[in-house]
Amino acid sequence: MRLAITVSLAKVNRKLLHITVEGQSLQDETTLLLEALADVPGIRVSNLRAQNGWGNPLLCNIREKKLTLPAKRFVLDYDLETTYTDCMGADRDVYLMYPFINDHEVFLGVGSVPVPTPLHEWVNDLQVQFQIKDVPTGWNVFSNGMQGQIEPTKLEGFFVYAAAGLTPNEHTYVTQKSVIVFNLVVQHGKTIPLHTYELWNMIERFMVWIESSVAPYRGQQDINI
Repeated sequence: MRLAITVSLAKVNRKLLHITVEGQSLQDETTLLLEALADVPGIRVSNLRAQNGWGNPLLCNIREKKLTLPAKRFVLDYDLETTYTDCMGADRDVYLMYPFINDHEVFLGVGSVPVPTPLHEWVNDLQVQFQIKDVPTGWNVFSNGMQGQIEPTKLEGFFVYAAAGLTPNEHTYVTQKSVIVFNLVVQHGKTIPLHTYELWNMIERFMVWIESSVAPYRGQQDINI
């Protein structure tokens, strides 16, 4: 299966994110899980539409948080509305990180975009493209690798943060087998309860423990926090 996911920030002044998912599968129908469809206070999916690969309207069967699209090629798009203007964390009952939008920043994470279900059965046959567009002038996008071709497993735990004047604080750590670059961004107007050097020291101690007690690190080489 191939999925091309596009998140538009063109409507952030109305507290809306517009999300488009283009899909192509060998199956006659595809079922996607969209956690944002749950009855979550302050979050609403609206203007949901589906089309087949020829642009004709497609009857999308919605049951609880699952959407079933009876076509090998489809386009799904919707608005994601949020009343939140600051970080609210994640929901306790639904696998959703609360999106928030204010005059200075936008955040969205897992649960805001649909994923094949069950995802673990698709990861070996799934290709995912992820794009953020219509970013306000002067803003930058910071995420855990959510641009272009991405690993399908990232859909299980991703974040995208866009704000004006983002300047990541960078730290390099040399492992036994590679070099890791950590990039830290603190939310607009917020602070963290540690000095930056204390955070890097804590991370280095953890990496030393991983490599001495478990195995040499061979994972991601650019880690955004």
